[in-house]
Amino acid sequence: MNISLEVATGTASPRRYRLCNGRYTIGSGDCDIVLSYPTVSRRHGLVTLVDGVVSYTDLSSRNGSSLLQGDQRLPIASDLAAAWTCNARIGIGPFTLGWNDATAQDDTEAGDQMPSEAALQRHGQRYARLMTESPGQARDLFFDQLEADPLRQQIIDRVHREYHGNGPLHHLLGDPACREIIVNAYNEIYVDLGSGLNRTTESFLTLESFEAWTVRTAHEAGRRLDLQHPICEATLPNGARFHAVMPPVSVRGISVAIRRFGSAPIDEFRALEQGRAANADGIGQVALRQLVQCALRMRPDRIIVGECRGSEVLEMLQALNTGHPGSLTTVHANSTEEAVQRLELLALL
Repeated sequence: MNISLEVATGTASPRRYRLCNGRYTIGSGDCDIVLSYPTVSRRHGLVTLVDGVVSYTDLSSRNGSSLLQGDQRLPIASDLAAAWTCNARIGIGPFTLGWNDATAQDDTEAGDQMPSEAALQRHGQRYARLMTESPGQARDLFFDQLEADPLRQQIIDRVHREYHGNGPLHHLLGDPACREIIVNAYNEIYVDLGSGLNRTTESFLTLESFEAWTVRTAHEAGRRLDLQHPICEATLPNGARFHAVMPPVSVRGISVAIRRFGSAPIDEFRALEQGRAANADGIGQVALRQLVQCALRMRPDRIIVGECRGSEVLEMLQALNTGHPGSLTTVHANSTEEAVQRLELLALL
């Protein structure tokens, strides 16, 4: 017996995994099923399928797993295999997991099935060829070729997102928790949802579709990405920063980094909540110089100080001369020559 495991979150399209007899790890790290989210542990849970019997084990995860019953979330005990029935749903962070019999699903209507990745790749390559040969008629010709395919609508949706949208990045760009997306290759996508970069199971259909998406995104942002302009820096319509490089600047083909910024900027009230104030006697005060000293003792890769205008300049100068890969700060002065003189003066304070 095979099962189809469905992972749903928010308004994004659910992901489906076809599982046969075996054990499958779930988590935000190097697992069989990757769920990238800050509240999901690196090895969160384990799904076991043996002769048609499905069980779930919480692997002592940090935030636990829950059995969903209506609006209730019933905690699942750690390190104990719990029977998982077909109609039960399990909650892991913002994700909802459920399964059904893939054998029975094969006999249901085609609307509940999903085309294989190999089939999608073939259809994507065919559509790309049609756009090259007959740009004005590619869409109609492609639809005609799928007339008898039972998975016609699913194929059309995926191929359309691939060549006219953001492909596998569609739901990541729409996730408010997403901070950064890095694409090193068409099938190597990393995402930061607040807990660091984690590799996802998402992939573009082909290398060609990934390259076409990159060039199209740069063009829509008013930039160029070609052999004469191998580096592209742009701002996307949603305010995200788009950075792309191509050979010969990059050695593995096109690489893309998308940095998203928080939708809620830090205002004066949030700044007060995140800070601390000294009392009338100065007790509790933490000076910028102390912060730089602490950073130097924590094996930093970089030291960045927004502005040096006091005694913290001494620690900053030490950081510049203690073998760190790089440091950065700013100083106010009337000229570059006087900026050096001001640094000397600040070091005497």
